[in-house]
Amino acid sequence: MLQITISKRAAVIIVLALVLVIPGVAGATHVFLDVGDGDTHAEGIEWVADAGVSVGCGDGTNYCPDDDVSRAQMGTFMYRLSGNDPATDPSVNAATLEGSGPLSYTTQIDGLACVDAVGTCPDPVVAVITSIIDFPLSAPADGVVALDYHTALSSTGSPTNAIQAWLTLDDTSCGSWFFYPFNAITGSFSNLTTTADVVFGNLSANAVLEIDAGDHTVSLCVLGISEAVSIIDGNITSVWSASG
Repeated sequence: MLQITISKRAAVIIVLALVLVIPGVAGATHVFLDVGDGDTHAEGIEWVADAGVSVGCGDGTNYCPDDDVSRAQMGTFMYRLSGNDPATDPSVNAATLEGSGPLSYTTQIDGLACVDAVGTCPDPVVAVITSIIDFPLSAPADGVVALDYHTALSSTGSPTNAIQAWLTLDDTSCGSWFFYPFNAITGSFSNLTTTADVVFGNLSANAVLEIDAGDHTVSLCVLGISEAVSIIDGNITSVWSASG
C-alpha cells in the first residue's frame, strides 16, 4: 500500500490553496458561503438574510446569487418585507420612523353637541351642578387630547346670576364644588355674570391633557349659582394624538 506523508507545513499550504481555488469559500460572508465579503451585493444580501427576507437556497448555507427568482419567490419576499408575515419581524428604517407603529402618525378628531331647540339639552337647573353633555372619548393608545367646548346660556338676570362651566374626565356627576370645581380639567374653567340687562352669555375654554388608552367620558358641566340657567346649545370637540 502506498503511503504519503505530508508535513504540517505542507498541509497548511494545501489548505490555503484550496481556499483560494474553491469557489464560494474565499472571503465568504458569515451568512452564506457563496457570497464573498468583496462581492458587489454582499451588504444587501447580508441585510435580506438578517431581516428574514431570504433564508438562502438548499440547506441555507448558500445564497445561489446567480439563480433566477420566480414570481412565486418574489411574492414571498414581498410578503416578508411588508410586515404581514407573522413569522418575520417587520423591516423599517429606524432612522426615519423610529420603530413606531401607525398610531404614532394618527390624529383622531371627534365631537358632540346639544341644541335646546331640538330637545337635546337638559332642562333648566337651579343652583345644581349639571352635566349638559357626556361625550364618549375612545383613545386607541396612550396619548394627548386637546379639548374645546362652547355653550350659550340664558338667565332671568334678576337678581344677578353667576354661571360657571368646566370639563371633567370620567366623572359625569361633575364632582365636588365650593366656589370652584375641585376636579375640573386644568384650563377648562370659565364663568360669566348675567344681569337684568344682560341675560344671555357664552362660555368657552380649551384644555390639553394626557390620556390613557381606552374608553373615557368627557363631561361639560354647568352651574347657575343663584337662579335657573337655560342651555341654548353646547358642544365639545376633541383632537387625540399618540404620545411617545
